[in-house]
This record gives sequence, structure tokens and C-alpha cells, in this order.
Amino acid sequence: MHGVATGPVVRLWDFRAKGVQMTLEDAGQAGSVRSMHFSENGYMAATGDAGGTVRLWDLRNQSVKHQADLAGAADAASGTSAADAVAAGIRQVRFDDSGRYLGIAVGGRIELMGVKKWKNLGRIVPQGDGAAPSCFAFGQDAKTVVVGGGDRFMRVFEAGLGGGSQAMMEES
Repeated sequence: MHGVATGPVVRLWDFRAKGVQMTLEDAGQAGSVRSMHFSENGYMAATGDAGGTVRLWDLRNQSVKHQADLAGAADAASGTSAADAVAAGIRQVRFDDSGRYLGIAVGGRIELMGVKKWKNLGRIVPQGDGAAPSCFAFGQDAKTVVVGGGDRFMRVFEAGLGGGSQAMMEES
């Protein structure tokens, strides 16, 4: 199964069946979908749009289970103004391998969410000029998060799920 976004509409293609298997569309979604990721078990999908809203979809009934506007407020910790965060939108959404956690790159930070209770469990804010996350991935067992920034540095953070996060190492 693969997702193809056209504006706010996501079509899920099954290449073996050679066609669209389902369409995900939220009437309240204003921005174009920029990122999508499937949970490991295939029951959930997360989408992030240009307006800064992330949605957690239940694919079994094709409905939005949870959503959050993450770019609507200024982020003092990352130094991102509300206008810059909205302009940036969601850069990336990604589940960890267990599907229990969802990382969301927005503005100059990565928000770490618990999927089951849809609770913000932590935040990663890379420091330095050009350090805003352009990509990230969870490490094994979601204990670490590897973050790539526009400054060409790769940073490894302790995920700190349930608490804060801290940089463990940095390489250029």
C-alpha cells in the first residue's frame, strides 16, 4: 500500500491490485498533505499538512482518530514564531517501529506523541544555526531519535519519551 497526496486528499494505492483501495479526506483540512507514514501493523496512518495540522487516521474505518494543530502557536524553545511555523508546516511524520509513538517535525522542533492516548510525550529542539530538522528517524525501540538538519549535521537524541530529550552526539 502506498499513499499519494493531491492537495488535502490522500489516495491509498495497492500496486498488486492495480488501483486505489481507499481515499482519505478530512473536510476540515485546509492545507496540502506534505508527509504521510503508515504504522507497522498497517492499521494507522499519520498525515501532516502545510498548515501545520497532523492527523492520525484509523485505516480500518477510514476516519480521523486524532488531530492536532502544531504550528498554530509560537515555539519559544525553538525560537520559531507562529508565522514561521505555519509557513513551514509539517515537514515529516513518522511512527516508531512499534507504532506506539509518532514523531512530527514542525518548525524548528520534533514533537513526540503517544499514539494510544494522543498525548505529547516530549520535544526535541536541535540547537544551532540551520539545525531545524529536515528529516528524522527513530532508533531501535524508540530510545533514540536521529535528526538531520539544514546545517548538514546529524544529531542523535535520547528520545526521553515521557520526559525531556538531550543530545547524545553530533556529527557533520
